[in-house]
Amino acid sequence: MSEVPKYPIESVDRALRLLAMFKDTESLSLSDVAAELEVTRSTAHRLMAMFAWYGYADQAPQSKEYVAGPALLELSIGVARRLRITDRAQGLMQRVSATIDETIHLVMLNRRQVTFIDGIESTRALRAGLRVGNRLPAHATASGKALLAALPDAQVADLFPDPDLTPVTPHTVATLTALRAQLATVRERGFSASEQESEPGLVAISAVLPGRTSAMNLALSVAMPSVRADEAAITRVGTLLRSVIDESSAES
Repeated sequence: MSEVPKYPIESVDRALRLLAMFKDTESLSLSDVAAELEVTRSTAHRLMAMFAWYGYADQAPQSKEYVAGPALLELSIGVARRLRITDRAQGLMQRVSATIDETIHLVMLNRRQVTFIDGIESTRALRAGLRVGNRLPAHATASGKALLAALPDAQVADLFPDPDLTPVTPHTVATLTALRAQLATVRERGFSASEQESEPGLVAISAVLPGRTSAMNLALSVAMPSVRADEAAITRVGTLLRSVIDESSAES
């Protein structure tokens, strides 16, 4: 580590220390920030307001605590790509692709949305296209459901304060009650499925690739045309994803 600067800038020091706090915790209260930075609550509030303005933090509507915002998550993913931290996930996608030749994505959760950050496209003539760079509502995607299922119920409730969910297609889960039931099923079987919920004719199956904290979780998602995705195929792909991820975790 380099030496302490001779002329430190207090405001920059606080902002960087605040960034570091998000590394080790799921969410931050104003009391947490004030205590760690040794500032008043009003100063902590001003700091968090600036973080929220620039997208580095989001405030949960019910708990009022702050979680990592989209700008912070996108920054971390950009750095991860440059440092080749996603190599493990790329290797897993290649293993799945070699087995089933369907389109595979690596996905991150960003509050109520998911972002597709990497992928391998199927070589089949009839296939799901790559969505790298796209964002979709988490409740309408298999990857979103897998990542939401890895969160505590209280955090899911903070993310979805409205009992009704916005549909993407006529098949999209429409209520928070129904979504919670789906998340319970995901937790039981270890993978999720989305059948034409984000796009007509498209089925996706997903499982979580665990990070050090749930905020660092990613998901592997397999997308295929619905004509190839009966219940047996969904179970087969979900089991494959779970097996590949579990084997990788055991090896690391």
